[in-house]
Amino acid sequence: MRKLLNALVLLGTKDYQVRRRLGGDSQYKEIIWLGENFVPRHFLGDIESLALEIAQLLSLSHPNILELLCGYTDDEMKQCFLVMELMSGDLSSYIKEICSPKRWIPFTLPVTVDLMLQIAQRKESLHLKQIYHGDLIPSNVLVKAKTDWYLHAKVSGFGLSSIKNLGLKTPPIIWYAPEVLAEQEQGGTAASAKYSQKSDVYSFGIICFQLLTGKVPLEDCHLQ
Repeated sequence: MRKLLNALVLLGTKDYQVRRRLGGDSQYKEIIWLGENFVPRHFLGDIESLALEIAQLLSLSHPNILELLCGYTDDEMKQCFLVMELMSGDLSSYIKEICSPKRWIPFTLPVTVDLMLQIAQRKESLHLKQIYHGDLIPSNVLVKAKTDWYLHAKVSGFGLSSIKNLGLKTPPIIWYAPEVLAEQEQGGTAASAKYSQKSDVYSFGIICFQLLTGKVPLEDCHLQ
């Protein structure tokens, strides 16, 4: 298991600089380190348990998982962060950018099916390790255009669900499976919910619907 380093190893170097903020209200920033572009993802929580979970995430590897390069701890700020590869954007923003009154369906069928397969393969690899995503939504599917007809999709945002993740908003309830919503209605939260393989499959189905139609089903519904 890879060990986390002190944050000064990264922040204290002359090669480190913040380039820009990603998205209008996002807390994610693009950084330049050693001449390459990355994105740090910050977490607040107990340093010891946080470092253990991040080290476990760093041990995961798959073509359709966002590459996590290294992890750091900042004892003074009581936070840890991951340094991740930089992608072109997330699937949600990509669909919104493409769709218009004259173009409702975002992708051709071959591209859509390929994206669904990429996401499904990553989901399956997590489930084989008894890891359940819990937040499988389009904004957690990052994409990079390789050609005009091929998008490389990588799943992010899984793990550390019980720890405060700086910069992320709670997704609309439509992405949660009914059993997860029922648990929240009884006083639970998204972080404390007991996610499962089935709840991830439900969220994956909603993603497939949006990929095929350009719309989110029942997006105007609320928990009540």
